[in-house]
Amino acid sequence: MPITGAGFPGQAARAHAEHKTYARLTLYVYMPCEALRGVDYIDDVCKCQFGNSWTAFLRAFVKSDTNKWCPTWIRQNYRCVNQVRKEASEASETEEETANPEPNAKADDKCTGTDTSKRTRAPRTKFVFDEDGEPPADEEEEAATTLDRWKSAYRPPWQLHSELGPNLNPTGRKLTEAAPWMRNTNPEEFDWGARWPDVDVPALQRLMHARQDTAVQYDRPDLKKEDLGDDFQRLFVELVLEHVDDVLTHLDEPGEVKPLRLMLLGTAGTGKTRAVQTLIQEVQRVLRTREYAGDFFALGAPTGCAAFNIRFHASTLHRLFEMRNPRKWKDIPEHSKTLERFQDKMSKIHMVVIDEISMVGKQMMGKISARCRQAKTREQNPHDDALGGLSVIGVGDPAQCPPISDEPFFDADAHKATRGEGTAPRVVFSNEGKSSTMASRKL
Repeated sequence: MPITGAGFPGQAARAHAEHKTYARLTLYVYMPCEALRGVDYIDDVCKCQFGNSWTAFLRAFVKSDTNKWCPTWIRQNYRCVNQVRKEASEASETEEETANPEPNAKADDKCTGTDTSKRTRAPRTKFVFDEDGEPPADEEEEAATTLDRWKSAYRPPWQLHSELGPNLNPTGRKLTEAAPWMRNTNPEEFDWGARWPDVDVPALQRLMHARQDTAVQYDRPDLKKEDLGDDFQRLFVELVLEHVDDVLTHLDEPGEVKPLRLMLLGTAGTGKTRAVQTLIQEVQRVLRTREYAGDFFALGAPTGCAAFNIRFHASTLHRLFEMRNPRKWKDIPEHSKTLERFQDKMSKIHMVVIDEISMVGKQMMGKISARCRQAKTREQNPHDDALGGLSVIGVGDPAQCPPISDEPFFDADAHKATRGEGTAPRVVFSNEGKSSTMASRKL
C-alpha cells in the first residue's frame, strides 16, 4: 500500500466497480487499530459492526465530523464524487444492504464467541479521537505552496526581460575610458631603454629605413630542374621557362607576348615550395645567360613567414605593391615621388610569383591589379591588360587558409552587391580580382 496507494480518486464513488477494494485499502491506511493489533482488527470491526460491508464502513468513517483520523482530501473527494453520482450511489447502497443484511446471531457468535441463547446485544464501540492527532504543519511546505509565482521576486530573469517588450529607443552602452588602463600598462614616464644603455635607437631606425627597399640576393646553385621528381612540377618549370624566353626575345615589343596566368596547386607536403625555388634558380640562370640587367621577377606572399620560407628576396604583398594598409586603400597620387619610386622599382619586372594564393581574396587581387596598372605606363602595357600586363603565377592550396574579410579567389561569381552598389570600391576590386584570377587557364 505505501507503493501502490489506496486507489484512484474516482474509485471513491460507491457505484464504482472497485469501490470495495478502495474502501478496504483506505481504511487499512487511515483507521487506527487497538493496542498493537494490525489490519485484522479492522477486518473484525467491519465484520462485527458493518456486516462485512466495506462500503458502509467507509461511509461511516468519512461522514463522521468528529473523526480526526480521516484526511480532509479523502473526505472531500468522497463527498464530491458521490454528490455527482447521488442516484447511482443510492442504488448501490440498496444493493449493498440487500446483499449484506444486519449482522445476525451467527455473525455475532463468530465475533464474540458467546452463546446466542444467552447473548445480549453489545453496545457499539465508540471511537474517541485525540484533538491533536494531526501531524504538525510543515512551515517550509506551506510557504512554498503560498508563493505568488507572478511576483517579480519569484520570476526568472528571462521572463522579466521579455515583459519589457521591444526596445524602441536603443542606446549604446558607454564604455569606460581606457586612458587610465593604458597609463597603468604603458606609462609614458617609464624609460624602456634603460636596460640597454649601449643601444643607439636612432641609428637602428636609420638602418631599418635604409634596408627597407633593399633586396637581399639569394642563390641556390644546387637546385636544378632535372632533380625534380614529379612530372607536373617539371612541366610547371618548363612552361614558365618557355614564357621567359619569349619575353626576353621580344623586350623591344611590349604587348607582343601575352601575359602568362598560371596556377601551381597542391596539398601540403607535395613540394610546391621546392618547385618554386627551382624555377627561380633556373630563371636566374637564363637571365645571366641572356645578360639581362635588373629584376625580371618579383616574389610575394600574404604573410612575412610565407615570404621568408621562399627566400630569393621575397617580400609581403603589402610591401611589394605599396599597400601598407589595404583597408584604407587609395591610389598613389599622380606625379608624386612615391609613384615615381614604385614605377622605377617595377619597370623591369615582367613576372610576379605569389605564394599561399589561398589567402589572397578577390578584393586583394583587384587591388594588386590596380597597383600594377599604375606601375606600368601605356607603352609598357599597350593593351591595358589586368595586373598591368604582368605574368602572374599563383602557388598554394585552395583548401588551406582562406582570405580574411574577403572572397576566395576560386569563387567564380560576381560580388553579391554588384547590382545595387556596382561602383562601391569593394565591389569594383572584387570583380576586377575575379577577372584577373579567372584568366588563369593553366593549372
